[in-house]
Amino acid sequence: HVSTLMPFWNVNIFGALQGNILFNTARPIAPGIPFFLAPGTAQPGNTVDVFARSSNLGALLTGPQIGAFQAGGLLLVNFYNDALIIDRYGILPIQAWGDLKNENWRLAAGLQYNVFCPSAPTMLTISSLYGSGNVGNNFVGQFRMERFFYPTNDSQWTLQFAISEPVATGIITNSPI
Repeated sequence: HVSTLMPFWNVNIFGALQGNILFNTARPIAPGIPFFLAPGTAQPGNTVDVFARSSNLGALLTGPQIGAFQAGGLLLVNFYNDALIIDRYGILPIQAWGDLKNENWRLAAGLQYNVFCPSAPTMLTISSLYGSGNVGNNFVGQFRMERFFYPTNDSQWTLQFAISEPVATGIITNSPI
């Protein structure tokens, strides 16, 4: 936790160190990222991959009060390269946004998960089948507006509206278009 005095900003640093070992009897396309292979395809021999690329580092920012809104933001990076099928480490920003929010509203801009199906399934690796066009796990630049409703004391409904990049550009492919 890091604080400054003027203007009042707080930064909470967090991260995860994740080590993985994958043994493959028929090597998938990329080391460390499992893909489904059709029977009869050409498959290299046995491999063992040891890696920590799915580790991450992040910072949660809390800023000053601006009118009725609290300023804040998030930065989250993984140690994958932007081309998941290349066996290289890198810095892959998957969340980088700033927001203004209160009990009823949130206005945000930056790199965020899609509004459509904004969930990431529990998987061993970051890939989440990105190469297949997995909607909902894309992280795209966008402007987002959220409105919170509280029908009961222990529930919340969120209405979201976003204008975003329609094509995910955080992950690249090596195939010609």
